[in-house]
Amino acid sequence: MYCPDEMFLPTLVKESPFEKDLYFDFEQNTEGLNWLGLFYTDWHTPNVTLPKTLDLMDFQALKDSHPHALFARKFDQIKSLEILEKIDKDLLLISS
Repeated sequence: MYCPDEMFLPTLVKESPFEKDLYFDFEQNTEGLNWLGLFYTDWHTPNVTLPKTLDLMDFQALKDSHPHALFARKFDQIKSLEILEKIDKDLLLISS
């Protein structure tokens, strides 16, 4: 299966009889934004088989996805260091 764990269960729920009980239907209400469900993911990359590795340039879009998107995908420990630190400082209010 080529589906990350964090997308598998929400997909099952969306395709189940419980779909009508969802609090917010993100597919109908995202207006073309890059987030789906509780996850912010940027699929607008040249290689569409993998989501974009987020960096500091993605901070505003990630911030704007709140309050619906509570999680983000995908980060790299080195390439994403600046955005991770900015998330800690500005969104999570963690001082370093």
